[in-house]
Amino acid sequence: DGVTFEECGVDYVMLDEAHLHKNLPFPTRIQGIGGAGSQRAQDLKLKLAYLRERNPGHVATFATATPIANSVSEMYVMQTYLQPDSLRRAGVDRFDGWAANFGSTVTALEPTDCLMLTRWVFYSTLHSYPEVVVAMLPTLSQRIRNIDDTVR
Repeated sequence: DGVTFEECGVDYVMLDEAHLHKNLPFPTRIQGIGGAGSQRAQDLKLKLAYLRERNPGHVATFATATPIANSVSEMYVMQTYLQPDSLRRAGVDRFDGWAANFGSTVTALEPTDCLMLTRWVFYSTLHSYPEVVVAMLPTLSQRIRNIDDTVR
């Protein structure tokens, strides 16, 4: 008997401490990336998808001092929240495609408990950081124009 998100009439989200929502699960074949995720992150993704469905365009502004703290996959997660359409148009809306375009994996051998060696592939570096930033610029400049139009 509570009020649902849909019933609240929300049409825009301004989220401070956005890094608290970085644990969004996503499928990947790269070891050491992703995880079980958090209910908080999944809830935010669903709410943003709902807002985009009702009001196409910009539906959120995130603020955080630490958008990337532990893994470059956190950059992908932030883009998933803020630019899902841009990622889809670029053909990198799945993490493995995004990672292949903007970074590289490394293969290493790691000892197991039984002193056997296991091959381990992990995402190592983000080698195309400028391209990631450039991919975000059209969205950022449009948001600045929208804010400027609102203030006038």
